[in-house]
Formats: sequence, structure tokens, C-alpha cells
Amino acid sequence: MDLATIGGLVIGIGLVLFGTLVAGLSPLDIFDLPSVFITIGGGLSASVVASPLSRLLNFTKYTRFAIFPRQTDVGQLILTLVSFSERARREGLLSLEDDLVSLEEPFLRKGI
Repeated sequence: MDLATIGGLVIGIGLVLFGTLVAGLSPLDIFDLPSVFITIGGGLSASVVASPLSRLLNFTKYTRFAIFPRQTDVGQLILTLVSFSERARREGLLSLEDDLVSLEEPFLRKGI
């Protein structure tokens, strides 16, 4: 789990509550139901308008990626890119198509 995501949420909520308490208000004073509907409803409707249906239907998948990011071995990825660049220089770009089946990284596979 990505600690920065959790830390950012905790810090953000904590600072809002701290600011409310410093101002002498109750934490319940910051919740205005019409404002919540306008903010959340506006944000959701803007997301629906800006996103294709296929992405909206996979919302839980994308949320899971934000919380549990896929771990990539950066060193191995660099070695793979270096070997691809050397091979493309010697044999041409089309020679890289032979290696598409063996690639595990979907972003790299799509790029080639």
C-alpha cells in the first residue's frame, strides 16, 4: 500500500479539522449539506462528462491502482530499454516486434 496516499489523506483531513477547532468552531460546523451536494455532485458530474464510459465502469480498478500501485523493478526496466535501443540501432525498429510476446510490462509493450 502506498503510504503517501494514506498520509496525504490523513494530513489533509487533520488540517481541515485543526483549522476548524482553532477558529473556535465545532467540526460539525464545516459540514453544510447543500455545499456538500454541490461540491461532490459537481465533481462527479465533471468526471462523468470528461471520461469515456469504459473508464467509468472500471472505477474500482483505477482506485485500487491508486492505493496499491504495481511494483516495477526499475533496474530491470532500464536494462530492457538499453538492450532494445542497442538492438534497434543494429537491426532496425521492426526487429523489436519479435520481443513483444515476452514483455511483461503492458506500458512498454504498447509503446513498442
